[in-house]
Amino acid sequence: PGSKAGTAEEKNAAFMAYKQSVAPAAASKLAADMGELRDKRAELKDKCAAVNALKADIDSLQKQVEAMALPGLSAAPKSPDDVVDSDTYKAMAALKAAKTSYRKAYDDVKDLRTAMEPVTAAVQDGRQALVEEFQAWYAGGGGGGGMGGGGMEDVDPSGAGMDYGEQFESMELQRILESDPESSAFFAAKKTLRNAGPAKKPVGRGRY
Repeated sequence: PGSKAGTAEEKNAAFMAYKQSVAPAAASKLAADMGELRDKRAELKDKCAAVNALKADIDSLQKQVEAMALPGLSAAPKSPDDVVDSDTYKAMAALKAAKTSYRKAYDDVKDLRTAMEPVTAAVQDGRQALVEEFQAWYAGGGGGGGMGGGGMEDVDPSGAGMDYGEQFESMELQRILESDPESSAFFAAKKTLRNAGPAKKPVGRGRY
């Protein structure tokens, strides 16, 4: 246990040194891209919540309008221009406004998701490059590594050629990098599931 802890600490120290002295620009850009992605994800969460709230308002107002159908009408009025009483007119006007707001909010979500694509790609590419370049540097003796074939394992984001435990370790490593690229747990991911077996969000129903 002691030697394993020591190895993890040595690798973490080497990684910190690598980011500070060998690849500060790449590490800084990755951190900035990840910060931007976190901000956009938070914004997307808020926008999706707004869309869903508007969808709930529309459903409620639609039921209200349908319930206000005047006696003798075969169906609920379709627009405020139909012959309706004052309360029905107000409910229909509110429904129309809610649908307009929904369409705008829905378009905002789509635009934000499109804007997130290059940022997500930048994070994925930057993270993979930083890991691979550090591994090569460390295996070649950087930071006192010189571990050769018995050193760090390559991270294969695709999971190709990995068993279940290796895929878990790769996903865990990427999760740690994404959540906190400075974390001392970077190299402490364990193969705890190597022998284990395999074990949002709708945004309304579309445009109105």
